[in-house]
Amino acid sequence: MSFDEKRKSLRIPVTAKVQISKEDSEGVYFTEDLSKGGFQIKMDDPPYVGTLIKAQISLPDVEELIEAKCEVVWRQEGKGCGVKFKIITKANLMILEEFLEGQGS
Repeated sequence: MSFDEKRKSLRIPVTAKVQISKEDSEGVYFTEDLSKGGFQIKMDDPPYVGTLIKAQISLPDVEELIEAKCEVVWRQEGKGCGVKFKIITKANLMILEEFLEGQGS
């Protein structure tokens, strides 16, 4: 079964600024897509699979930052990585879900 078949949430193409912090570094990147389960980040040198990161996502036209602890689930050098949410508050998840519903219409 491929990773795409395992994915539980539909990903919607969205460019959002995301600040990533990990054990030894931090940086600002942009998402390729988002879902209620995670997102894809554009970056040249992505963290390795299994790396835990803290993400702060600035959604377009949304005042609140979405903060979550995430895990890298795939990476491709020169392209980016996919991450899944490990810890996200109910309030942040609700904001994200509302945003995604608005994008789908």
